[in-house]
Amino acid sequence: MHNIVINLGLSFLRTNHIVPAHLAYRQPATSGGGSADSSRSQQHLYPSPSVQLFVPKTFLSHSTKTPTLTKPPTMAVPSGLPNYTRHITSHNSSGEAIIHSSTPGDWTSIGEDRFGFSVAYTTSSFPPDLNNDADISSHTAKMESKNLGLVNPNGTVCRVVDFAPNTDPFMHRTRSLDYGVVLEGEIIMELDSGENVLMKKGDIAVQRGTMHGWRNPSKENWTRMLFVLQDCKPISAEDGKQLGEDLGKSSDLPPSDGANA
Repeated sequence: MHNIVINLGLSFLRTNHIVPAHLAYRQPATSGGGSADSSRSQQHLYPSPSVQLFVPKTFLSHSTKTPTLTKPPTMAVPSGLPNYTRHITSHNSSGEAIIHSSTPGDWTSIGEDRFGFSVAYTTSSFPPDLNNDADISSHTAKMESKNLGLVNPNGTVCRVVDFAPNTDPFMHRTRSLDYGVVLEGEIIMELDSGENVLMKKGDIAVQRGTMHGWRNPSKENWTRMLFVLQDCKPISAEDGKQLGEDLGKSSDLPPSDGANA
């Protein structure tokens, strides 16, 4: 009888993703044989709480046999829009695909809280090296360095940006090829030639190193966009003028080191 009760209890825990406290915040094991220093760092960043937790499926990592919570949300999204969850894949020792980690986005407010920035991922070489999770280690190091500009030299940046209602854009240019996708709301893309275009949910902009700004025309609702920026070769106009990075009047954005070299 006791065995039946225990088995039913374990089945309930597995079905509802309730895990013991000493497992709830454990980082997933690295598929490429992570270093001891990396393991110690992860244990330091994600200490075990002293209570049993209910773990939502969106925060579960499947890179180990035991369900794990990789990281809880650290701050509210400035815009109030729903946060996203980033799911990173990897390989196990047999080459099968696994989920390396699932983590909610971290956000930063800039421009007097008119914009919310969240970096989902970066690469620092092209093509990137995915062996032994080298690109994941590179991304972690880049974010810990605190010196990421809009563009990551010789690499890419995947960034989510929220735009406050009725906010004037700041004109800027990056030395990069950018893909911008409207996820929520509407946005007006303004160019320094005076041209502009209204982009709606699902529309895509291919920004090719041009001077531009983004205006949210709504008086009430925030707009969200997803950007992927890729470093590119130096750009010049037909008259020979060099078109390097220009951050305009913004004082909150650091320069992209090496982007104007």
